[in-house]
Amino acid sequence: MARTHGVPVEGPWIRVTLAVTLERNRLRQSEILLPEDGIRSFERQLEPPTDSEGFSDVRVIDGRKVHRAGLSYAIDNAMASNVGGVQVDQ
Repeated sequence: MARTHGVPVEGPWIRVTLAVTLERNRLRQSEILLPEDGIRSFERQLEPPTDSEGFSDVRVIDGRKVHRAGLSYAIDNAMASNVGGVQVDQ
């Protein structure tokens, strides 16, 4: 629909290593811990968004710099180099 009306759609991809994800999970309160095997399974299936999905740009955000409270700020400010339609947060 956005493409039909000429509206650009940006796809954010918050890239976080498995090690960082597992460490952050360990730091959660016990009642909200996620099963490690579930995290590992999800990580194996995860693929970055692509322009073939309808995005005009894909912004890659370094997840090590993102905290829950600053998530929307990080996405809004993930403006860095634009190479082939992919924005990479430095």
